[in-house]
Amino acid sequence: MQEIEDLRDSNTIIDPIQRWENYQEQQKAKEQAANSANIVPTNIGSSEVDELHELKQLLDDGVITQDDFDAKKRQILGL
Repeated sequence: MQEIEDLRDSNTIIDPIQRWENYQEQQKAKEQAANSANIVPTNIGSSEVDELHELKQLLDDGVITQDDFDAKKRQILGL
């Protein structure tokens, strides 16, 4: 179990329950950070989705660069 291995890697001597709680807090923080990085506005319409699909096709075809795609995507999504 990965949780147990991670706890064994700790060099500090603390109560095992405290170590487990600390580990759970760290995991929760990692999950929250990962979830916040994947937030997409819910107010985009079908025209924005179509435009993103077209941009992705241009990217896949090599017509635009990844930087161009990312910049336009942020503009479309209002990020």
